[in-house]
Amino acid sequence: MPSPGFGEIVLVIIAVIIFVKPKDLPKFFKNSGNFYAEIQRGYSRIKHMTENTLHDISRTENSGGNEEPKVIAAKEDTITVPKRSEPAEDSEK
Repeated sequence: MPSPGFGEIVLVIIAVIIFVKPKDLPKFFKNSGNFYAEIQRGYSRIKHMTENTLHDISRTENSGGNEEPKVIAAKEDTITVPKRSEPAEDSEK
């Protein structure tokens, strides 16, 4: 992916100055930084999961296919659902 040149950077800065109020610039840059960091974390997580999956696939192929594939899940992606309690039956009906 090509990196942006000097002209593109200047164009973006001019657009930000035109469309964002000066008092909102610090908040805009903070939110932009947080957004960029979240994109980087997501990319890193996907890359790591892909590498692990490819490693597991190659290990399974090299072992003759006898090994069960592992289920890979990120810890923060796991959702715990509490058990639903059954309603009490009325014995007086």
